[in-house]
Amino acid sequence: MDIPVTPGHPFGGKFQMPFVLQVLLANHQTEADPQVLSLLLEKEGCEEVAEKCIFVAGHKVTTDRLAIPFSQGRYLLSIYSKKYLDEGTEEEQEAKAERNKKTVSEMQRLMKEGGHIFWVAPSGGRDRRRPETGRFGPAEFDQASVGLFSLLAQKAARGGGPTTHFFPLAMWTHRLVPPPEDAKAGVGEARSAARAPVGLSFGEAMDPKKEGGRKKFPAAVEKRVNDLYDSLDSHMP
Repeated sequence: MDIPVTPGHPFGGKFQMPFVLQVLLANHQTEADPQVLSLLLEKEGCEEVAEKCIFVAGHKVTTDRLAIPFSQGRYLLSIYSKKYLDEGTEEEQEAKAERNKKTVSEMQRLMKEGGHIFWVAPSGGRDRRRPETGRFGPAEFDQASVGLFSLLAQKAARGGGPTTHFFPLAMWTHRLVPPPEDAKAGVGEARSAARAPVGLSFGEAMDPKKEGGRKKFPAAVEKRVNDLYDSLDSHMP
């Protein structure tokens, strides 16, 4: 795993500074992703980054029996993906929306505070096989999710607040705990696990303004993650 340490890079130590924020925009393949990221960063001598990373995760990390063990020892902010917001009774839907509102408020507070590093999967779910190749690939990013973090970063920077650096991250982990074929699986779904190779590929920082602002940045960072993933995939067995 190649981790180039450059000014503003998430692993250059600057995440500890009160006026710097790092956001890792990544694809997501298994419930073990937070642990994989932490373990591989530790192997590269970045234990403190792994320990302090805040993972923005789906609601099932606290309810699914398979996901719960992988969530232990991680800083988590849980949020309901769009595809689950319309499920349940009107009261349940309102509760989900309120939960998301509180999570976004906490993210804004932390970003305004500065000195944090976030891992975010803008797809809102796990990757699946690409029909045209039969191989796994990054799921489509939710542009609104990327736009939300871009907006939160702008708000955090107001009045001399923290500067946010966005980094694309490709994760190749699907063989550990392969996701089900159904993109909208339920809690308690049948799963399997295996010893398998894993890989990460980090890209250089991307500036939303230089990438065309909030309207064009989501597509730009999604393309970069896909490019990083395809390169990583070509080197994996």
